[in-house]
Amino acid sequence: MQYPAAHSLEGKFPLNYTLHAGQCLLSTNEVILNEFGIYYVASYIAGMFARYYPEYWARGVDSSNQTFRVIDALMFHALSRTPLLLLGELRDKYYVYFQ
Repeated sequence: MQYPAAHSLEGKFPLNYTLHAGQCLLSTNEVILNEFGIYYVASYIAGMFARYYPEYWARGVDSSNQTFRVIDALMFHALSRTPLLLLGELRDKYYVYFQ
């Protein structure tokens, strides 16, 4: 994909897999983020979903659909891992989380 010459920007779409009409999975093979960055971006996306689409969020919480279960599991791991990741960066050590 190329933008008009006046903007001189280049970009490309991420690798994706179409499951069926209306559903597409994006690959993270080209994402240059560490674990903390991935949790941050995922938390931001989940927060925007809950904030701007509260009726879908409430419906997902009530019915415990697949999308909500994925977001819930991701947030559980983000809440348990990110404090240790931040502490590790501040102390220049690596901490391992055990359940």
